[in-house]
Amino acid sequence: MILVTVGTEQFPFNRLLLWVERAIQRGSITEEVLIQSGACTVTVQGATQVKLLQPEEFDSALNRARLVISHCGEGTFLKLRTLNKPFLLVARRHGLGEHIDDHQCDLANVLCAIGAPVARMPQDVERFVLTPPIVAQLKLPGASLTDHLLSVYPPSLECTWATV
Repeated sequence: MILVTVGTEQFPFNRLLLWVERAIQRGSITEEVLIQSGACTVTVQGATQVKLLQPEEFDSALNRARLVISHCGEGTFLKLRTLNKPFLLVARRHGLGEHIDDHQCDLANVLCAIGAPVARMPQDVERFVLTPPIVAQLKLPGASLTDHLLSVYPPSLECTWATV
């Protein structure tokens, strides 16, 4: 079984679901697909789709899955890296109305640099499903993901917040 998760963000991540549907239609995905679709507005033909999985249901689906295709959320990544199964990350993009900013793209770039598999186009999903990478323990250069991100993106001395 392949688990696809878009997280619980308020914005649809239809692009990821369309990439998965394309892989199903092209025959690259032939097994059961379970999609936790959140705010998405498209229905993927050939997959079981639920808006939200409760934490215990999500963990059960993770344990049953052969592969996981996920949004590039930091919490989900931290959970996926502890599993002994292949996963693929797809970053939500602000310019496509998928998130409030591009922090998932920034995170995807950093994670890709340490060996995490990241999809940037629909063909990447098909390649991942047909030839999953060997599961490797991803080593962060710092003690934690936060430490590593702070080393890549040092905090600004001046921090301004939008008031609107």
